[in-house]
Amino acid sequence: MPEPTDADIETAFALLRAPVSERHVSAGKAAFTWRTIDEELLALERVASPGVRSSSSGRYVADAAELRFEIETRAIGSGFELVVDVTPATDGEIDLLFPDKTELRVALTDGFAVTPPIEHPIARLRVTIAGRTWLTNWLTPSPG
Repeated sequence: MPEPTDADIETAFALLRAPVSERHVSAGKAAFTWRTIDEELLALERVASPGVRSSSSGRYVADAAELRFEIETRAIGSGFELVVDVTPATDGEIDLLFPDKTELRVALTDGFAVTPPIEHPIARLRVTIAGRTWLTNWLTPSPG
């Protein structure tokens, strides 16, 4: 690994000095409460494919280049909603794609988005950030 340059070190310090949103502070504190440790450990055991973790709880994690996508499906009535968190936090767009070729656009703000209720049985996401696009596999709601 090459030695960091002065510019690299200054960039790191600038990131450390940057303000952190209250949502991210709350999420960080919640991560250390370990309220769902059993679910999280189970999720780590079920590897869907290289670089992607999923579990029966409806949580998906994917690392793509310099971004990390965390997607949670939540059953609502006859459909579901998706909660999307992208790290590092950034703005962009999420297009929900459905098997019948319809689409729904949702704004990704500060790395976070919650979709309106989805009545389709499955959906996939096309995430666009700074001109780059990522496409997820098909997602289904969590059971129960």
